[in-house]
Amino acid sequence: MKVLNIKSIPIDKVMLELADLLEAEIIEDCKEFTLSIPKRLGSGYIRGVAFGNGLGFINYACTFNEDVEINFIRNRVHPLKFIYTLDGILVHQFEETEKEQDLEKFQYCVLASQSSFGHVIKFSKDETLMFNSLEIDRRIYYSLMSCSIEKMDEQLKDLFKDVLAKEAFYHKGYYSLEIADIFQQIEDFEGKEAFRKIFLESIVQQMLLQEVTQFDIEVSGENAKVLLKKHEIKAIEEANLIIMNEIANLPTIKEISYRVGLNSNKLQDGFRRMYQTTVNGHVKDKRLEMSKKLLSTSNLTIAEISDQIGITSKSYFSKIFKETYKMSPNEFRKKNSHTTDCNR
Repeated sequence: MKVLNIKSIPIDKVMLELADLLEAEIIEDCKEFTLSIPKRLGSGYIRGVAFGNGLGFINYACTFNEDVEINFIRNRVHPLKFIYTLDGILVHQFEETEKEQDLEKFQYCVLASQSSFGHVIKFSKDETLMFNSLEIDRRIYYSLMSCSIEKMDEQLKDLFKDVLAKEAFYHKGYYSLEIADIFQQIEDFEGKEAFRKIFLESIVQQMLLQEVTQFDIEVSGENAKVLLKKHEIKAIEEANLIIMNEIANLPTIKEISYRVGLNSNKLQDGFRRMYQTTVNGHVKDKRLEMSKKLLSTSNLTIAEISDQIGITSKSYFSKIFKETYKMSPNEFRKKNSHTTDCNR
């Protein structure tokens, strides 16, 4: 097992210390640090950025070829963290306890170490782990936002006001579709690099607003709303699997909705939030992706490929393929085929 002991607190110093311990390349752009995992250790990256208002954001997307522990052990008050698992299983442990907490995909936690105790994050060998961490220096943030914090629910107010970390805190739940949408916005950002930090700071503010709103709902006992969000996310994932597995003979949207337990409107809304398109738009995207793979790797005719992806009209398939990729299926096959003697 590889153990990385991080003795820093500010995100910029954490990133530089991680790069040093991993002997990894790190790039800094407007105080956003991107660390590339060395090929000898695995693959992926860690990105981190801090803002002047006490907020910071770290994005982990890593696969290591051995078990790895990151121990944050600095003998100072650690940030309040909102952690969201995007893929894989995150294992977390407070430094002063032996109890481990697992976070699965779509789960989040709010955590704060007690006093100067640190915490541990664990990565399992050969397993991809992707998660985001919203980090809050409560001393700075409270000094800037004390008026708003004083108006919060008592539990939230006490959590944000505990600038000396007198109490440990841990809360786990499922994050909402709104949070999932925010993560997708970060992934899809295509603006000028000069504006990226401004964009990230605004996104982190949105994330915090969504999170404290959801947290307030959960701790106030309105569990039905929380369970609905969890159910929505899982149902949309299930609908996506139905589309992938049954694309040749795809059920109607109404039938898919019935099978996953959502009404059609909620299913459409969920697809817009998680995939930035309608259900039909998502189906079209998946059909075209599958057709590209079949054109490149199989000897199937255009008509057979059209049939396999659930489009009964060969001419319609050719039309939408050309509209999307600016070339016909046959032209694409000629440029990308990995087979010989293809029947066209």
